[in-house]
Amino acid sequence: MRQFLAARKKVTLLIQDDKQRLMHYAVSTVIFFISYGMLYWCATHIAPSLQQELILLACLIIGGIAFFWAMMMQVFFILSRLSK
Repeated sequence: MRQFLAARKKVTLLIQDDKQRLMHYAVSTVIFFISYGMLYWCATHIAPSLQQELILLACLIIGGIAFFWAMMMQVFFILSRLSK
């Protein structure tokens, strides 16, 4: 319960702080594009193997998390505009 309240407080502060939210959005967007660049590079330059598949999986997971976080920052942006 205590962790939920702390997470809720952080999210509320993130919704209210435009600069912090923009920084989170920018960083997650960069991570997203780097992970998908690495995904393409690994698919074309590493021979098919279990190692290649694990690297591709890691790139997909990292890219997916970064995409989700960037979209959450966009939702927070909309919510902060509606609340102002």
